[in-house]
Amino acid sequence: MLERLLRNWHLKVLALCLAFAVWVAVTGEGRVLQVYEVPLDIVLRSDHVLKVPSPATATVSLRGPESRVRRLDPRSMVLRADLRDATPGPRSVPLSAESLQGLPADMEVADVEPSRLQLEIDRRMRKTIPLTPSFEGAPPRGYSFYGARVEPDVVVIEGPESVVGGIEKLRTDPIRLEGRTAPFAVPVGAVLEHPGVRLHETGPLEVEVQVDVSPLRRSFDEVPVALEGDSSGEATIRPSSVRVVVAAPPALLARIGADGIRAVADVGGTDPNSGAGTVPVRIEFPDIGASDLPRIAVRSVSPQRVSVRISPRRAPA
Repeated sequence: MLERLLRNWHLKVLALCLAFAVWVAVTGEGRVLQVYEVPLDIVLRSDHVLKVPSPATATVSLRGPESRVRRLDPRSMVLRADLRDATPGPRSVPLSAESLQGLPADMEVADVEPSRLQLEIDRRMRKTIPLTPSFEGAPPRGYSFYGARVEPDVVVIEGPESVVGGIEKLRTDPIRLEGRTAPFAVPVGAVLEHPGVRLHETGPLEVEVQVDVSPLRRSFDEVPVALEGDSSGEATIRPSSVRVVVAAPPALLARIGADGIRAVADVGGTDPNSGAGTVPVRIEFPDIGASDLPRIAVRSVSPQRVSVRISPRRAPA
């Protein structure tokens, strides 16, 4: 038995010494203090939101073995505050060692900064509002800005009820017009001025901008007025024609021929018992495509309204 114990005794002594050295290194390792930025997680009900977002992180001081401190990833921990039972209003939320999740067993929390968060809970609200394009500068001399169209022209925003309820419209990122001499389209973002408000499931936003040669004017005299709409009697109008002044880029203006402009008076629903009245005149350009219409402006219509008289329909003989 003794001979077996003494066999390779020098290797056994070496192993024992190594084990003892490891034990001394582990148990005798100094504990150090290290500061980390740890993510914050504020848990709310699905219909609640913070009026102003909380900080993304808090400062946590941890004490532990030096080797463990060097290897610790702060993203493996989280400071969590469960506010699902809280009602809307201001809240003072404590942060302490009990709030920290994911702390290794051989480390301890020395300090949390801040030790308390001042938050305000609000009801979550969604609202559909119009989106308005924003511009900077102007086209070069000899060219003009005719207008713009946003696609889509409305967006859905989400955030604190006390903030979202007061927002009536959003503007896009500024679009620069310097150097532009033709129509163009540009992707944009919506400008959200309050940090607690965000867009809700919004796809790409694009603005179609109409820039072209500066407009010329052209008068169209004696444009016949066409009747539109189903009246309950026979309609007659006076005058039967109007004078229209149109402004548009020269190339586009040349495409509006004598028959390319139409004046319309809607007499639908007019009561024959009401006698004579007036209706507004609407101007249309049937030969011009929808993409070019924003660059055409009707400067005047004379007269703007025409007199309408409705007579009862005569029974067939």
